[in-house]
Amino acid sequence: MEVRCKVLLVLLSIIISSCEDISKSSLVCDTKEIEFSYSGGEKKILIESDADWSIYEVPEWLVVSEYSGVKNKEVLFTAIPNETGIDREKEITIRANDNKSICSIKIKQFAYAEGRILQVDNTFEKYFNGNTSYEYEDSIVIKSSIPWTIKGPSWLGARFEGTPTPMNGEVREGSGVLSLRGSEQNLSYESLTDTICISSELGDIVYKIPVIQLGAEDIKCVNIVTLTSGFAFKVKAGCQVLSFKYKVFDGLLSEEDIAGEDTDSWQDTDLLLYDFNISKANCNPNNNYTVFMRGLTLNKYNVHTFHTPSETNQPRAEIKNFVSGPSSYSFDIVMNQYAKGYYCVSLNDNWYNKSEIDIAYNLYQNIKNGKLKYYTQDKALSIKAETGIIVTWAISEDGNFSGVLDIHKF
Repeated sequence: MEVRCKVLLVLLSIIISSCEDISKSSLVCDTKEIEFSYSGGEKKILIESDADWSIYEVPEWLVVSEYSGVKNKEVLFTAIPNETGIDREKEITIRANDNKSICSIKIKQFAYAEGRILQVDNTFEKYFNGNTSYEYEDSIVIKSSIPWTIKGPSWLGARFEGTPTPMNGEVREGSGVLSLRGSEQNLSYESLTDTICISSELGDIVYKIPVIQLGAEDIKCVNIVTLTSGFAFKVKAGCQVLSFKYKVFDGLLSEEDIAGEDTDSWQDTDLLLYDFNISKANCNPNNNYTVFMRGLTLNKYNVHTFHTPSETNQPRAEIKNFVSGPSSYSFDIVMNQYAKGYYCVSLNDNWYNKSEIDIAYNLYQNIKNGKLKYYTQDKALSIKAETGIIVTWAISEDGNFSGVLDIHKF
């Protein structure tokens, strides 16, 4: 009898153990290690689980979009710049809430190395017309003291400092302006979406720039400037759109709202200019506007909305302590708390009576082509004494070209 009881106990423990194994949760991460450059950045990790889970032991230099979740979830990890002077490393733990499954991920971030600089400006999303372009439509400013590589889609052409540049991962050196154009026609009705990747030869510094070539029937407002006083944007189009009509309305409107509108009175373009821009000055701050465009060959509406910023809490780079001398003007430029940097330019008196939005569009074109210097600190400047205006344009933390211009006339 005693032997039989012992056998039953052994069998019972095996059954219980088997049940525990069956009930054990599943937890899998799509990577075991991620690395960040000293400048920081973002990486996504896919967590797959049949149970609730939580993330533990996250260091203070890492921001996580979700600290807990239910079943499958993509989590964004963002590292802040590493200014400590040393590499840093931390292993974080993702644990199922039943404590039966664990996944560990090693997080590494390189330290800044003196003299190793790769900086890429104008990394915002870029749109290209559907037709082959012989003109270079957009530019990226590269400042580098180290070898770097560039990779991109075959439908884009590039040249670096005027020299044709294949985007095939070949190692390059030097600083300058990388210009881009659509080198192939997109006959598809779907937009082509890809990424340009500029990275250091070692791979510890990486910049990714989204690029889109429009589908055959598409018209797109590419937002350039949204000031408190107005906005300006470029029009990009697919290869079948040869002309279009447009009108700007106050407020947020839908196609139903303009159903009875006489489009014959709308502004007409006989042929789409591939650097065509539409602007509206004298807008109200903190207000909504809607732009309707209709392709004449396709009878297809495209609706885009804009919101002018509030006059408060805007990035500013103010001109202060202006001193007029016999041969030069000197002044200080001081950023407020909302600005991460700014551009400064002096313009001749032909710009005296131009609207703020016209001046902003001109500045943007020069910024895009790498002709204006970008400052990240308050600065004392001096210029030749001539009639004209000084303009500063502060850029916000998100890198948007918005807000207000500071204009000093003299």
